[in-house]
Amino acid sequence: MSRNCFVPGCREGYKSKIKINKWQGIIKTTMFKAPKDLLLLEKWVKAIPRADRELRPGIDSVFIRNKLINITCTSVTCIEDITKVLKIVDDFVMCPGTGIDNCPKSDQCCEHINLISLNQVRNPRCTECAKKRKYFMDTQRVSLEQINEKPTTKPVLKNVLRINKRLNIKVTNLQAKVGLLKQQCAEASAKSIEEAIIEMPENQQEAVRTCFAAAKKHNVKGNRYTINWIYECLLIRIKSKKVYEHLRSKKTY
Repeated sequence: MSRNCFVPGCREGYKSKIKINKWQGIIKTTMFKAPKDLLLLEKWVKAIPRADRELRPGIDSVFIRNKLINITCTSVTCIEDITKVLKIVDDFVMCPGTGIDNCPKSDQCCEHINLISLNQVRNPRCTECAKKRKYFMDTQRVSLEQINEKPTTKPVLKNVLRINKRLNIKVTNLQAKVGLLKQQCAEASAKSIEEAIIEMPENQQEAVRTCFAAAKKHNVKGNRYTINWIYECLLIRIKSKKVYEHLRSKKTY
């Protein structure tokens, strides 16, 4: 059986219409197959004119809305038939709809229900209205959860604490390395230092001697510098082109 409606202009059975039905809470629609009886099929063809293709019996399907279905009453032969009909009508329970103001009932509501399950006894609604109500209630619940959701800084704070801890560990490791290098410089003998820097320019030799001498000091306030070293430091603070030319010419660094 074809899943698409044969009627021109009807979109039932197509993917776009299925998505719309799902959004509206309609899970499944009923499709009617074309009859195999030739006389009845001829009436269907006249009622549904279509030039591009012919209605195939048992293959093509048609979607018929509930309000378009006209059920004619059969003739009553005896009083017992009336009693049976009245009993059937009396057993019917009218569907109260979805109970939602924006959508009182589903488009596929059959107006009455048969209490055949415990769930229908507790919630007397037809299947389509029950699906529609559930869809709206779920949508409303999700909307309320999004509105009531309070912004929290806990994830941000946790991330900052993690970064801070990682940086503190890195600082501690670097301080340990600096302390180890400072200890090695302090333990170096003056003779080995002079042998290592003997081929360097005079300004670089003075810089190396000053660094090794500072490594042996526990308090930087007690350091003593030569006049030439102070002169070089003052030149660096000037920050001009001549300073860089002086550093290159004297091979200070």
